[in-house]
Amino acid sequence: MTVIQDPKRRGEWAEAQFLSRAASLGLTVCKPWGDSARFDFIVENSEGCCRIQVKSTTSLRENGRS
Repeated sequence: MTVIQDPKRRGEWAEAQFLSRAASLGLTVCKPWGDSARFDFIVENSEGCCRIQVKSTTSLRENGRS
């Protein structure tokens, strides 16, 4: 598995993964314009809306690999 080292690119990858998963679950997903909002997405379902902040991280495994 390739680890994305650049934090900005890793964050963008994580957001793309979230968007894909949420859409596959039938949720309506909205992305705010720009990057100054306190959240990354607004997700809507039959019960209402919620704001989502996507986070990502890496960690070392026992063998020292990411």
